[in-house]
Amino acid sequence: MPRAMYTEEAIDVAASGPGRRERAFTLIELLIAVAIVGILAAIAYPSYREQIVKTRRADAKAVLMQAAQFMERIHSETGCYNPGADYDCLETGDNAASIPFNKSPIDGNDTYFEVGIVESDAHTYTLYAAPTATVADAGCLQINETGTRYWDADSSITAANCKAQSDRSTASLFADDEEHW
Repeated sequence: MPRAMYTEEAIDVAASGPGRRERAFTLIELLIAVAIVGILAAIAYPSYREQIVKTRRADAKAVLMQAAQFMERIHSETGCYNPGADYDCLETGDNAASIPFNKSPIDGNDTYFEVGIVESDAHTYTLYAAPTATVADAGCLQINETGTRYWDADSSITAANCKAQSDRSTASLFADDEEHW
């Protein structure tokens, strides 16, 4: 009697037949994988949020520097920071200085910092960038006519006070420290 030849199909059926268990993930293995992903996300998300705030603060710094450059151009052209309508610095009255933009980022619909002038006269100015609610922990930024920069690193100054005061006695001063301001 001739021996039966085993075909490839018969071998595959025998290998996966009864008594053989197919490999799959168990519930414990899936739970461990989910726990690992959760732990990694819990570590990564705060770092991600911190980087977002730093990026938005960097954009506000750039906008403040643009505003300061604008104020310096006005001063170079007229001799004062708040010229009158005819660009005459000798004009009497309280001329309010203005800058061409009032938010950061300048383009787009989002506003993460409000930008404006705290105070100005013929020979001095202080500009601010006050954080909105989306980046409230970013801290108030200010710069004045001498180029001295201020950052409320601990976010102790409210946005309203940032817009109203140029007294930085409660803010952390990091003049000429690019890492912080």
